[in-house]
Amino acid sequence: MGNQFSKEQRSQPVQNSNQGVDLYEKINKLEETLNQFMQMSMFNNRSTKSSIKNLEIQMVQLAKQMAKRPTNNFRSNTEKNPKE
Repeated sequence: MGNQFSKEQRSQPVQNSNQGVDLYEKINKLEETLNQFMQMSMFNNRSTKSSIKNLEIQMVQLAKQMAKRPTNNFRSNTEKNPKE
């Protein structure tokens, strides 16, 4: 078995100058994409916190309204069952 590459192939550089530039551009693009993702995530997090806060306020308002309602009265008109 042994090594599949000849001595000449192993002595060649792993990347040429174009590959180095391409790699640099890819890294820059990846960093830019990651920064955009992080900014969007932070924005979404703030938006979610704001929405939750608004829901908490609405729940408190509903609880106050429910506490003011009489508990022993039904607001509907009842009809006698005709089968009785």
